[in-house]
Amino acid sequence: MQLLFGRASGLGYRILVDQVREDNAASIGLHEKLGFESDRYAYKNKKDRNVFIYIKVLD
Repeated sequence: MQLLFGRASGLGYRILVDQVREDNAASIGLHEKLGFESDRYAYKNKKDRNVFIYIKVLD
């Protein structure tokens, strides 16, 4: 993931956005460990599943 962050930053990206199902504790933990932030408001995705939106600002 750190390589991905560096590559994205090198290409000019400044913000990464991802959605994580609210029942996926492992993925939530990984995103938070990697510095993503979320308001933990549950949105419905295309498959009508509750997801959290995670955002990370790149340096």
